[in-house]
Amino acid sequence: WAGTDDGALWLTRNGGREWVNLVDKVGLPKPFHVASIEPSRFADGRAYVAFDGHRSNSDAPHIFVTEDFGATWRSLAANLPAGSTRCLREDVTNENLLYCGTEFGVFASVDRGGHWIHVKNNLPTVAVHEIAVHPTAGEIVAGTHGRSAWILEITPLRQFTQKVAAAKAHLFQPREGVLWAGALGFSRSGHRNFAGTNPAFGSQIFYYLGENAKDVSLEIRNARGQAIRRLPVKKSKGLHATRWDLRAAARRPGPRPGNTGGPSGRPAPTNRPGASAGPSTYI
Repeated sequence: WAGTDDGALWLTRNGGREWVNLVDKVGLPKPFHVASIEPSRFADGRAYVAFDGHRSNSDAPHIFVTEDFGATWRSLAANLPAGSTRCLREDVTNENLLYCGTEFGVFASVDRGGHWIHVKNNLPTVAVHEIAVHPTAGEIVAGTHGRSAWILEITPLRQFTQKVAAAKAHLFQPREGVLWAGALGFSRSGHRNFAGTNPAFGSQIFYYLGENAKDVSLEIRNARGQAIRRLPVKKSKGLHATRWDLRAAARRPGPRPGNTGGPSGRPAPTNRPGASAGPSTYI
């Protein structure tokens, strides 16, 4: 597959000996810049193409899929708002999960373009020119126009289905977490420490509530089934996340020298699993 900035969309099936321009089969009103081409990992003949029409006075989304090597095409614009489409990528493990970088941010679809949701969170409103799907880390990286690169964990998106959407509550399978033994707080060579922001410590856990709940609790249990930690959770309808530091009790600052209590001389607080009154519903 090859695309050009003047709107040609080429395909060769014999190693480059012969090329066929397929753009007339797509059905665009005029030639648009071919912004991205994504051959599917899951089906022969399937490919996703995003066209950017803003240079031709078209700010509408133009994204398409073919299932037969370009003989026929179907629009996936669905409910995407106005704004140039800069890239369209397929997830590496879930063939129904697509990511679209647009003039105003990132959109995702869990039904192969049937419906799109705005994946915003703390991502600023900015043109996203590229989306890279990490092959093993369970993350995507969005490259923006002048607002840096952004990383998003996609654990809930990969597991979100119609069955999950209809459920009263659902706990997503979390990614594996690593409990690090520790790191140096200074540089042995005398150089300044690297000032970049590291990923948040621990393992992020996602859960979904189909409706507002009266009582919700999320517990971590050991191999014996004993509750070792209770995590803070929300009770409102929707998709939520909480983070576990992979420890049985929350870490707190130690006492000052000479003190037998907490940092201010008061008795050190405790964090005992199950110390609060138990709710009626558990995740």
